Amino acid sequence: MSVVVSLTFSQGRRDKLVSLRNGFTYIANLFTLLVAIAFILTIDDQILTFRLLAYTLTFIGLFTSAMFIFGVPEVKLSKEAIAYDKAYRKANGMNDEKNEERPSRATVSDNVKNWTQWLTNGA
Repeated sequence: MSVVVSLTFSQGRRDKLVSLRNGFTYIANLFTLLVAIAFILTIDDQILTFRLLAYTLTFIGLFTSAMFIFGVPEVKLSKEAIAYDKAYRKANGMNDEKNEERPSRATVSDNVKNWTQWLTNGA
């Protein structure tokens, strides 16, 4: 969860991402407590209550994670990011000739469009 701060250089975007993270964490905790209260009030057996709560929340967590992983498309690298990369390489004295001497990560993974292809290509 601490990676949110590293996703952008903009302080405004960082604040927004941290606020979203905190808000969704609060909602998830509230939902967990409401489900637990509902199970505790309706089921008399404590062991069955705990098991149903664990299975229910695990299933919901796996389902929402899968929806996020497969439902949210990855953002492609923008022209602006590529321009910043070229400017960075130029400012640090990294020429294209130097990069041709040793294979870069970009040349190894040119055919990979998103993370799921890493699993099938083995790159």
